[in-house]
Amino acid sequence: RQRILDHEVRDFRLSGAELADELKPRFQAIQEQLSQLGAKFSENILDATNAHAEWITDEADLAGIPEDACTSARAAAEKDGKPGWKFTLQMPAYLPVMQYADNRALRERMYRAYATRASELGKPEWDNGPLIGRILALRDEESKLLGYRNFAEVSLVPKMADTPEQVLGFLHELAAKAKPFAERDLEELRAFAGSELGITDLQPWDVSYAAEKLREARYAYSDQEVKQYFPEPKVLDGLFGVIRALYGVDILPEEAPSWDPDTRFFRIEKEGELVGHFYLDLHARETKSGGAWMDSARSRHRGTQGSTTPVAYLVCNFPGPVGDKPATFSHDNVLTLFHEAGHGLHHLLTQVDELAVSGIYGVEWDAVELPSQFMENFCWEWDVLCGMTAHVSTGEPLPRALYDKMIAAKNFQSGMQTVRQLEFSMFDLRLHGELAPEGSGDDARVPIAKLLELLAEVRAEVAV
Repeated sequence: RQRILDHEVRDFRLSGAELADELKPRFQAIQEQLSQLGAKFSENILDATNAHAEWITDEADLAGIPEDACTSARAAAEKDGKPGWKFTLQMPAYLPVMQYADNRALRERMYRAYATRASELGKPEWDNGPLIGRILALRDEESKLLGYRNFAEVSLVPKMADTPEQVLGFLHELAAKAKPFAERDLEELRAFAGSELGITDLQPWDVSYAAEKLREARYAYSDQEVKQYFPEPKVLDGLFGVIRALYGVDILPEEAPSWDPDTRFFRIEKEGELVGHFYLDLHARETKSGGAWMDSARSRHRGTQGSTTPVAYLVCNFPGPVGDKPATFSHDNVLTLFHEAGHGLHHLLTQVDELAVSGIYGVEWDAVELPSQFMENFCWEWDVLCGMTAHVSTGEPLPRALYDKMIAAKNFQSGMQTVRQLEFSMFDLRLHGELAPEGSGDDARVPIAKLLELLAEVRAEVAV
């Protein structure tokens, strides 16, 4: 209860409760503007994502793209009443093109369209540039009203880390250690692309394609080969089996109103007693934001009417079924599913009845990743994979030889992956800690030119 009180006081302060009366209206206005701008930012990304499509009419241009991705693209074109194949910027369509398409021009068009979504290169009404500058200025004003130097400090209040300087020190140290490995990864990729693929000027739209070819050459397997062993029903049975073995709970299907017919609803029981419920929304669609996430619909708590069980959302953007075959997941998809399930279990299996610290609430936001990372580990265990794999056509489980290749390639190009995440982290922290807005009042903004200068500086330190 002391922790609840500490958090309540903290959150009251962060919501402006201690501000002088004459400052509270301005603080409230800032919150409202940030909410509106954030919603508009997300809408622009979604609109720009859905607006672009690559229409393929010559089957030769599909060379290298997996059959299931082509079948989905054909179905998308037929849905629009057009011939050929339609490839969108949604992940189930975008990733196979970037990873497998032999047509370099197609990869370049898709990459440029994806990388410039909601930018000054598209429709003016979808340009997020002005929104970014305004959001940064409002966050800066909010932080100063609350007595902090910048928004980076505000962000760390509910986290384990103490100061932005402490976090940046860690990121700088990690970048110095990781960058040599990333440079080695990139040099290997460039050498392979030049000697084996005839790509002498490796570009961003070539990286995933060349990396997949290098993995096939070095480890004699591909992501697409592995994907055939992870049909959705078998994966879900395997996930639920792991949860049953670890936590002694059963997961059973149940009916409930939902926002889309594709969404499923489950109940969790322990020895016949209800523990909680969750929605499972796995497949990508046009009306859905990208990425994967877990969120709370309701938290466990005890009130005057007794205990209320928790309800969670688990949301992903995986490929859906193709024809009469079930959806098949890449191993990365499976990792993502187990990750989000870890968050969900953290929320659903709580035994805390105090709403403020029940489930995912009351946990430092940089510690909340522990259960999700824990669950990911089981996706690499042979005994687990034996029970959750079955070839989509033959029903055969994952061969041990293929599993051994997956393990051998587990850290393939991990240097490049690490510095990519470091770039995101460092840029975000410095963006909210170092860039001062220009102008005043409703005209205050952080100039995009300054933002790009900072990004270039961060990339010079950590990117390859």
